[in-house]
Amino acid sequence: MRICVHLGPHRTATTHFQQMLAAARPGVTAAGGRLLLPRDLRGPRALPLEAAVAGDVDAAGRFRQGALPGPKGLLLSEENLLGPALRRDLGPLPYPLAAMRLERLLTAAAWPTPVHLMLAIRPPADWLVSAYSQRLLAGHYLPFAEFAAGIDPRCLGWAGLVGRLRALSGVAGCIWWRFAEYPRLLPAILSQAVPVEAAGLVRASPGRANPGLSAPAVAAVAAAASGKDRAAQRALAAEARARFPVGAASPPFAPFPPQLLAEAAAAHAEDLARLACLEDVACLRVEATARPDPGT
Repeated sequence: MRICVHLGPHRTATTHFQQMLAAARPGVTAAGGRLLLPRDLRGPRALPLEAAVAGDVDAAGRFRQGALPGPKGLLLSEENLLGPALRRDLGPLPYPLAAMRLERLLTAAAWPTPVHLMLAIRPPADWLVSAYSQRLLAGHYLPFAEFAAGIDPRCLGWAGLVGRLRALSGVAGCIWWRFAEYPRLLPAILSQAVPVEAAGLVRASPGRANPGLSAPAVAAVAAAASGKDRAAQRALAAEARARFPVGAASPPFAPFPPQLLAEAAAAHAEDLARLACLEDVACLRVEATARPDPGT
């Protein structure tokens, strides 16, 4: 039996991954696995995950009864388990409440075996820009300078978060991958997440499930969002995304200056080096497809 908790985070192709798994649910179940995806964990009729991680004892009991693994294990995928992505009052940390929330989940679930954590890693500057797009698409417009005020991508790192989560009792280890390599790593990710008999049944759909906004799309939202309520802002952002999809004619939104991006990239490389030193934390990598020419 293998129990996996896929943490996301937000804006790391989590929606795409969950939609693929939802389509393959019958095959995963037939192979002895069980899936707990957002539709199973959100809403009034869903398992009370949010109440359980908030400390509600009755909700924890209901969650425990409803979250039993299949004969060959379980995969829970829910990016909201990590909690708020940023809390300025708690310092420059991504997901500062994640360890507390995951610990409460593990206590509530009382699964019979330690869990394996799974998550994608995205460079912080890129992740912040994508998170801003998501905020606009949710109908919460504000200028990027206000959204990112006090948040320096050179100071954001993932190694600290993974280290805190890995140290929890009930966690056997952690598997992570680079967001940019997700499409090519899908077979390897699935082989870790679901029974091997079901991994081949999961079919990847082309494209992104929830693409971000291009620079012209952000400009269109900024020009028209004033005075609109949340629903109208959400419709405006969706229309702008459809009208100006990221591509040759509509470059991605890029608010950070080149020097800061270079410094953030260097800080991210150091953070990945720290991540590589953590015990029982493994990186999935795309293998080289060709051997180097011995004559070079």
